[in-house]
Amino acid sequence: MNPIEIGKRIQELRKKKYRNRAEFAEALQTSEGNVKRIENGLGLPSIDLLVRTSILLNTSTDVILFGHDASPSEKDWESLNRIYRSLSETGRKTLNNIGQELLSLESSLKHHRE
Repeated sequence: MNPIEIGKRIQELRKKKYRNRAEFAEALQTSEGNVKRIENGLGLPSIDLLVRTSILLNTSTDVILFGHDASPSEKDWESLNRIYRSLSETGRKTLNNIGQELLSLESSLKHHRE
C-alpha cells in the first residue's frame, strides 16, 4: 500500500463531495490536520477511519486502498464460505458481531450525513 496514492485518492473523492477538508473532517469525526496528513501521504488512516471514509465518500475501501474495486469472485465467496463453516460457534458469533458493528457504524454515518 502506497500512502501517497491512497492520500491522493481520498483527496480526489473528498473534493467531489465536500467543500473543504474542515467539512470532511467534521463528518469523519477527526481533525482537519489528520485529514491533511492522510491526504498528503504522511500516514494511513486507521481501520475505523478508513471504513468511515469509504462510507462518507460512497466508495469501497478497495477503491481507496488499491484504486479499483476488488469485489470477490464466486471462487472467493466459496472460499470465504468454507472458512466461515470451519469456524467454531464462538468464532462465528464473533464474526457476526463484527459485521453488525460495521452495519451499525454505516447506519450512524449515513444518518450523520443527512
